Amino acid sequence: MIREVDDFKLIDSFFKKFFPQYKSSSDPFECFYGYFESDKLIGLISVSKIYEREEINYIAVDSDFQKKGIGSSLLDYATNGFEVISLEVACDNESAIEFYLSNGFEVRSVRKGYYGTTDGYLMVKEVR
Repeated sequence: MIREVDDFKLIDSFFKKFFPQYKSSSDPFECFYGYFESDKLIGLISVSKIYEREEINYIAVDSDFQKKGIGSSLLDYATNGFEVISLEVACDNESAIEFYLSNGFEVRSVRKGYYGTTDGYLMVKEVR
């Protein structure tokens, strides 16, 4: 079951397992949706919604539940109704790039040094 999450302790502890640098913010445009199984959070997505455009900030699924469509379900749920969805991903993160390509995103540009010494791809999905 997917539902909105507003428990910042839960959000912080979940994302820090995958993104040690993660810090929650008070961004009024940011929303969080979690995938729960028996009240256990197993997947989480953070998105920023700005008019008809949406940016994917973070998405993560517990390793025991990966490759079961949970990430795609979260992505579909969180982006439903938006015309333009964008994100950045490290150029060397092959599994994430494959995931986004399989979900209709395209690489639009390279952002040099976006992740410090690693370049990032700007990926975009347009729904019209």
